[in-house]
Amino acid sequence: MEDNLIAHMQKEHDMDDKIHSTRSLVFLIREETKKILLAIKKEGFGGGRLNGYGGHLREDDCGLIKKCGVRESFEEGSVRIAEDDLEEVAQIKFVFPPEKEEWNQLVHVFL
Repeated sequence: MEDNLIAHMQKEHDMDDKIHSTRSLVFLIREETKKILLAIKKEGFGGGRLNGYGGHLREDDCGLIKKCGVRESFEEGSVRIAEDDLEEVAQIKFVFPPEKEEWNQLVHVFL
């Protein structure tokens, strides 16, 4: 059992080397109704589907993923939120076959 865990941890570590982008994904929840505000993704991977707000970590985010989530929520949904209001609830690694390796990404999910 322990050998399986070590092998799994090594595989996870090896995937970190293949992550090409880091992104934020924010699900905005209306407090009064507990409903999630979603948007239709306009283009790219998942285009035309419902999703939260988010996108690429940019240089002007100063390496801060929460800052990216705040910026993207405003750019995509005209919603102003504070970094302190975001709670990170997950990190999801998307790993694609070698011919699409440039799509590999780490997504930080916030509520």
